[in-house]
Amino acid sequence: MKANSMPMNRLPIPSPLPSCEAVGPIRKVLRASLLASGLLLTAATGGQAQEFQLLDALENAYESNPRLKAARAELGAVNERVPQALSGWRPTVQVTASAGKERSFSEGGGFSAGAGGNSGRIQETTTPRQGAIEIVQPLYRGGRTVAGTERAENEVRAQRFRLENTEQTVLLDAVTAYMDVWRDMAEVRLNENNESRLARQLEATRQRFEVGEITRTDVAQAESRLAGARAERIAAEGRLNSSRAVFREVIGREAAEDLSAPEAVEGMPESLSTAIALAEESNPSLQAAQFDERAAERQVREREGELLPEIQLRGRLSAGRETSFAGSKNEAASLMAEVTIPIYQAGLVSSQVREAKQVENQRRLEGEVSRRNVRQETVTAWEEWTSSQAQITSLQAQIEAAEVALEGVQQENAVGARTLLDVLDQEQELLDAQVSLVRARREDIVASFRLLSAIGRLTAEELGLDVAYYEPEEDYRAVRDSWFGLSTPSE
Repeated sequence: MKANSMPMNRLPIPSPLPSCEAVGPIRKVLRASLLASGLLLTAATGGQAQEFQLLDALENAYESNPRLKAARAELGAVNERVPQALSGWRPTVQVTASAGKERSFSEGGGFSAGAGGNSGRIQETTTPRQGAIEIVQPLYRGGRTVAGTERAENEVRAQRFRLENTEQTVLLDAVTAYMDVWRDMAEVRLNENNESRLARQLEATRQRFEVGEITRTDVAQAESRLAGARAERIAAEGRLNSSRAVFREVIGREAAEDLSAPEAVEGMPESLSTAIALAEESNPSLQAAQFDERAAERQVREREGELLPEIQLRGRLSAGRETSFAGSKNEAASLMAEVTIPIYQAGLVSSQVREAKQVENQRRLEGEVSRRNVRQETVTAWEEWTSSQAQITSLQAQIEAAEVALEGVQQENAVGARTLLDVLDQEQELLDAQVSLVRARREDIVASFRLLSAIGRLTAEELGLDVAYYEPEEDYRAVRDSWFGLSTPSE
């Protein structure tokens, strides 16, 4: 969204990001890949594929997450700063009225027809009533109204990008919570399978011990591995319960009993340099920092306007009854142009101007901080994403080799060429590789969405979620030119 050539009566919604061959049609590609079947729990645990649920989770988070709703309400509050600034162009009207009863006494020398004089006392009771209407129309306020309006509009633009950043954060938290539950479910099932296998193996070992084929040491080794597997399964169940609680907090509903993970997201940036360029162009937190700086610049001009003269037009109509004496009437009308020239304001305004300049410098430096943070977040997400993909490839190869090795060790153990400990070690190696693969798949999905967030594309509209998109422009238009009224757009 550009700050220049902006119509005075509206603020446009930030336009969609420009297309890039490296990124591709992210909405269509991402939705297609999310709806595809892939990376199911069956790959690691042999479970049955269930209906895909990640899109539902994201849609539920978008529609119900209270943090996102609070950010929308905050934008609504910031929208009100524009009509507040525009009020500097508008007249103020006030009516005053008074009524009452007044009794007065007076004494003085009197004259009488008789001998000598008597002092006289006069008592008078009146019911004074008066009313007035006054209209004040500002004509020139030292440029404060123009500067204040531009400041408020830039604050609205900044807040829109902060809302977009909150939306991305909520959706990324939803993806993370979903994948955490998926990962922990997979680990619980792997550990349950391992525990069941070790229990059967322990029973077989005891039978072989009873017939004298193996020693008591072999039985103890099998018992030790089973106890360890049981402890690990209990720990995995605890982690799953914790992940479910986070899922409920972020997404607003309980996690299903069986979740599937999406395929690796396609249409990602083709290189780190491309991702950094997109992030510096489109990251919402960086965009918000840029508009904060522009708002601070106009704040300086707004403060400086308090050092300049003001011109206003004042009109007044008044009428009164018995305000001076019984039976009196008075009416008056005036129209005056007033000029106020500030000479010295006790140093207050000068200090406020210096303060605004310091804030402007602060916002400029914060913009550079935001730029560096965005770059760091993009690089981190890119490295996590690429490394997780490499890990998945290696771990898949490790699992294939570990399965072949386990089969060979079991056969060698059956003929006495390998000990039971060799079998247990090989089974543990296979389990460790399977758990590592589940974790790497979780990291791959989360990192890919984190990278989308860094380049500004993790929004409901870009993901193609089936929800009613929040339109900030509608709320803005509803209040921008409002002259009166107490209801908010949501009401």
